[in-house]
Amino acid sequence: MWARAGGRDRPTHALLHATLAAPLAAFLARNERRVLAFFSQCGGLAVEFDTPAAFANINTPAALLDSGEGR
Repeated sequence: MWARAGGRDRPTHALLHATLAAPLAAFLARNERRVLAFFSQCGGLAVEFDTPAAFANINTPAALLDSGEGR
């Protein structure tokens, strides 16, 4: 399962069973990069979160301060 918030999928926030490690490695070895495609192939589901701010993209100290978390 992967996160969805604010109408957007957040595939880098996911929970995968350990049995998917080998299929994921094979998927990546084929130079596949569409993680949602892999999740769909495995029967994964999105879980809706009602807090899109929890998935804010913070890449700089200034963005952290702007988020209110870098006090």
